Amino acid sequence: MSKLTVTLLAAVMLLTVGGCFESKMVLLVQKDGSGTIEHTMYIANMPNLGPMPGGDGVKPEDAAAAGPKMTKEQAEEAAKAMGEGVTVKSFEALPDRDGRKGWKTVYAVADVTKIKLSPMPSMGPMSAGGAERPLVSFEFAKGDSPKLTAVMPPMKAPKGPPQAGPDADPAQQEMALQMMKLVLKDMRVQLIVKVDSAIKKTNASYVNKKRDGIWLYYQDMGGLVNDDAAMKKMMEATKVKDVEKIKEALKDKDLGKYIMIDTHEKVEIEFE
Repeated sequence: MSKLTVTLLAAVMLLTVGGCFESKMVLLVQKDGSGTIEHTMYIANMPNLGPMPGGDGVKPEDAAAAGPKMTKEQAEEAAKAMGEGVTVKSFEALPDRDGRKGWKTVYAVADVTKIKLSPMPSMGPMSAGGAERPLVSFEFAKGDSPKLTAVMPPMKAPKGPPQAGPDADPAQQEMALQMMKLVLKDMRVQLIVKVDSAIKKTNASYVNKKRDGIWLYYQDMGGLVNDDAAMKKMMEATKVKDVEKIKEALKDKDLGKYIMIDTHEKVEIEFE
């Protein structure tokens, strides 16, 4: 199989698992360790790819009528997957935005230490079967100055050789880049942690201006693939197999506009 074929297959796989989606998850923690999770998600209508191996395909008119869907029942299943004591407080469909369908779900969290969150939301049938999603767990200490700790999943070096990297054939590289721009143009993922008062002390790498919240993950893939300088640096970083060097690469100011991943093993927040 040629490198170009592998690259195109990888792009189609990304599209199939929901490359054109936007997800923002905000965990708000109260002083007693309870809280809420507000999850807003937009998903683009998927193009008809025709008959696939082992299937009959989808008729264009049926695909257009159905489009992506999210239900309250799916939200309740997601609540169970987040951990013990998580329930759905509210669920609503949002107005379409740029041709994408949206939903907002608010979950109640009884005990933040019982939950695990991923910046990559479960997409139901659009998710890759058995795909591993990074999960963040939490520790909490009550007191006059409560302390919340996010336990980050270990960062792993990319597997296998990079495809269509800087040393690839120019035609192959350009085709792969154009496919990525199509697939990832709407992909933005955020996992934010906020507390109900000002932060007194934290080792977090990315703190908001109000000092009441932090980003654990922020990835704007649509912006990245359209910034040639940043994209070149990212493609260089994919060649690196050393995790510590990857962490250093993520500190680059060009990449930092589009990717923020806190690389601490434990992100601590002490608040008032």
